[in-house]
Amino acid sequence: MLLLILIFAASCSTPLNELIYLNGIEPGNTYSNGPKPEEYRIRSNDQLFIQVISDDPMNAAFLNLTNTQGSVGNMGSSANSLELITYLVDDMGYISYPQLGNIPVENKTVSEVRDIVQGKVDVYLESASVFVKLVNRNITVLGEVKQPGQKLMVKNQLTIFEALGTAGDITDYGNRQTVKLIRELPEGKHVAEILM
Repeated sequence: MLLLILIFAASCSTPLNELIYLNGIEPGNTYSNGPKPEEYRIRSNDQLFIQVISDDPMNAAFLNLTNTQGSVGNMGSSANSLELITYLVDDMGYISYPQLGNIPVENKTVSEVRDIVQGKVDVYLESASVFVKLVNRNITVLGEVKQPGQKLMVKNQLTIFEALGTAGDITDYGNRQTVKLIRELPEGKHVAEILM
């Protein structure tokens, strides 16, 4: 009976080399970074937080959705409050900005949008700065991970290890040989299989 239990236990265990990330990578070697992904381009249904900052906050107040001077990092925790202080990119690729009109933002980077809005703000105010941030950057991690679900992207780019780390890593029962990455590209969804 004991022999049967040992054989069963041995057959259920996962080999250690399948549990270790970067198996076969030599320590002490320097590996050049792979190709960097292109900078994200705005598309419809994105949400942009835009704030005009001036030496006198009262001068810039009419160009901001709310008086959020100095509260960029504290934008509220709920999605509803976030919608109240962001601009939604419509199906045509525009944001409707009070006092500045409809502004085309689709297929532009965040810095390009900032430059466009800055040019329009300069007509009204001298020495004002425009701050633009894409606020609806999320990833979804599903499968045999400790905390599956949608996670907020705090950086513009994440590695697969950082993405898995936000979900608490793959559990002992997860298969590290069948990790798939689905990227949403302008031409459609691209599925890549990652070998760890």
